[in-house]
Amino acid sequence: MFLALRGVRWKLIYNVEKKTYQFYNLENDPQEKSNLVKGAGIAPYFRDKKIEKKFNLFKDQLHKLAEQAYLLRHKRRAFKKVKIDKETLRLLEGLGYTDKF
Repeated sequence: MFLALRGVRWKLIYNVEKKTYQFYNLENDPQEKSNLVKGAGIAPYFRDKKIEKKFNLFKDQLHKLAEQAYLLRHKRRAFKKVKIDKETLRLLEGLGYTDKF
C-alpha cells in the first residue's frame, strides 16, 4: 500500500510495506524521474538541507493525515452500528443533516 501527499511543487510517496519514501520536486521534475530521497528505509538522508526540511514537513503531514484517516475509518464503523429510529431519522432529514442512512 502507498500513501501520497502532493503540493503544488512537491510530492511525497510512502511505501507502507517497504517503509521507503519517494520525494519529487514537481516544478523541476514533472515526470517524477529523480527521487530526491537518498538511502532507504525510514531514515533517508539528503545532500541539500532545504530539501531535507521540506521532506520532513511533508513526511510529518502525511503521517498525521494517515493517522486521522485511520481514526475516521474506525469511527465510521462504530457509527454504522448505531441504530436510529424512523422519527429521529425524519427529524435529521428535515434539518438537512442527511438524506439517507
